[in-house]
Amino acid sequence: QVEPVRVVFSGLMAGATFRAIATGRFHCLAVTEDGRVAAWGANSRGQIGDGSFTNRWSPVEVRLTGGVSEPIVRAVAAGDEHSLALTSDGRVFAWGRNSDGQLGIGTLGSTSVPSLVPVSGVRLVAAGGSHSLAAGEDGRVWAWGRNAEGQLGTGTYDASLLPALVRTSAWPPGAAVTALSGGGSHSIALTTDGGVFAWGLNSSGQLGDGRTVSRNVPAAVSYTHLTLPTTPYV
Repeated sequence: QVEPVRVVFSGLMAGATFRAIATGRFHCLAVTEDGRVAAWGANSRGQIGDGSFTNRWSPVEVRLTGGVSEPIVRAVAAGDEHSLALTSDGRVFAWGRNSDGQLGIGTLGSTSVPSLVPVSGVRLVAAGGSHSLAAGEDGRVWAWGRNAEGQLGTGTYDASLLPALVRTSAWPPGAAVTALSGGGSHSIALTTDGGVFAWGLNSSGQLGDGRTVSRNVPAAVSYTHLTLPTTPYV
């Protein structure tokens, strides 16, 4: 398609309204107002989360537990080939490709069924290419998955199959994260004091520190090297 088309939802999601969306490399996720998850697109790694590895050309509902009472989802995130869902009670579920531990469940191997990540009290999630991020109500930040470029921010370059604490010592005392985002191999966070911190691959200057050296711990994005216009834009 060369023009936008409306996504058609059928079955139990027909007529639903949505409050959140996310897109991976070749798949999409959406959250309804009442906290259900729909997914569609490529599914070779189970990133749709419907228990199959079959591509879905139209949306299907993702069941997090398969039980009668499903958790209420408030946010979703999508990496290249994995997916995350954050529930209203602060739990995180993950599914899809897991070759680098990006699902955070302690093992390797793709899964087409949502699995509970051993972390609690989460209020924000984000997904990079092959890594995942979460911020807690208590100000802590976790990361897991691929870390060859330092994108987990743990001070090492070792992958983690389970959530590991991001080293936030560079952040101002008492600052908490208000937004998180993951790139292909780097990560970025916005804190309550308005600061921006980045870590991971920096070969193209994506960390915004005026250099091209990768970092395995968060560092403040520097604006001092920018040349601002002397006259305002019209």
